[in-house]
Amino acid sequence: MTDARQKKAVDYEAPKGVPDNRSAEEIAKDMQRVRDEMSETVNELAAKLHPDTLKEEAMSFAKIKADEGKTKANHLVEDAKAGEPRAIAIIAAAAITVAAFILRKIFK
Repeated sequence: MTDARQKKAVDYEAPKGVPDNRSAEEIAKDMQRVRDEMSETVNELAAKLHPDTLKEEAMSFAKIKADEGKTKANHLVEDAKAGEPRAIAIIAAAAITVAAFILRKIFK
């Protein structure tokens, strides 16, 4: 049986110009098969869109991005320790920005 995710509407239709000689029982079986395939597809979509699944995916994505950011920050610090001017300038700019936000909050 073909995977329901790969089927298209034309897969359920008789070719044009060819008479449909199926019996009522065969049609009923085909309808049940289509219902089963549709139920499977709907269940897969429901599982993918379930809030717990979406939450897990979001948490996993956030963890990956946080780990990437931590790795980049560690490399930046190592480069600054090695005396690389660009890394030192980036860290200094970040420190000045944070200080500006803090001072703005204090004097506002």
